[in-house]
Amino acid sequence: MLSRLSYRTVLCTKSPFISVLSARSFSTLDEKGADRIEDRLAGLMKTDAEIDAELKTHFDDEGSYKPPHMSSFPSMTRRDVMMNVRIPPLGIEPPPFGEDQIREITEKTTLTRENIEWTRKHWLDQEIKPDQKEHAKLAYDMLEMYKKGVSYATINLWIDYYSGADIPGNKDAIYNRSWARIDS
Repeated sequence: MLSRLSYRTVLCTKSPFISVLSARSFSTLDEKGADRIEDRLAGLMKTDAEIDAELKTHFDDEGSYKPPHMSSFPSMTRRDVMMNVRIPPLGIEPPPFGEDQIREITEKTTLTRENIEWTRKHWLDQEIKPDQKEHAKLAYDMLEMYKKGVSYATINLWIDYYSGADIPGNKDAIYNRSWARIDS
């Protein structure tokens, strides 16, 4: 309410001096939602030494690289993948992103409801050019969820939600129109 009141004061005032005085100087959803804890990924990512040690295990005695077996990669079950499959002619729609998913994300990560809502608003804002969007922040959100144990199904529904796949005709939505796995 206070934010709308001060915003209206700025819009309705004829004098530029009064407009400057009445501009809001408190936190809004946009400002709070864009903030992230700086060291939220500390300890979750491998160090360079750990990466080098892991990489050395993939070389044989002659120095030839042998890629890791496919079973060592993260994988999702069919149920996890089906969370954001969208095939309108067959009537296949994912379940809505709701309180259960928000609760799981906020309990296991440093992300808040404001962060989740800001992500959706930021992605769907057509006034922001695609190269000006904060893709790294979105990627680090997803990485934090994955590393801190948020279920794949919830991550898939979060992608569906923030990209606006629930809005009919949204050309910027990220969703799965095929039966292919997202992680493959």
